[in-house]
Amino acid sequence: MHPWDAQIEPYEDRVEDISERDRFRSAVDLIEWTITGFESPIESRSEREFVESTLSVCRSAVNSGETIADVPEDWIPRATRFLEMGTENGVNYLIRSLEFCLDIYSDEIEAEEFMKIFAYCYEAESSRSSASGIMVGEPQVATAREQAMLDHQKAILDSFLS
Repeated sequence: MHPWDAQIEPYEDRVEDISERDRFRSAVDLIEWTITGFESPIESRSEREFVESTLSVCRSAVNSGETIADVPEDWIPRATRFLEMGTENGVNYLIRSLEFCLDIYSDEIEAEEFMKIFAYCYEAESSRSSASGIMVGEPQVATAREQAMLDHQKAILDSFLS
């Protein structure tokens, strides 16, 4: 069984008990934590600036007590362009995570989307730490950094659900 499935999926049925504001704040915190934990910074200047500017919009919304951030005017076409062109390892997962923090689909992060953000952050770390960015087969054991990610995710969830 995949380490994320084994350790995080069991929380899935209880995530709706976390308030909309707490889901949003926790999602933004997790994305920031994921980025700061990367062994090396995002090298592509355009990708790094896109992720950082989106994260800034989300952090401002969190600080204002919102349950989601307004989507910046040109965000969707820029995100689409990055995803279609291909990105540096892991950046596509960050963009997908940030997508759920913007009011593209809803005026809050739904429980299912919240879990997807957790999964995408784990995948971002996994693909960044993989030399080629390509993983073959289902890993049965998490690397030390992946386990740190899982432990952090469990701590976030436990802080609301214990």
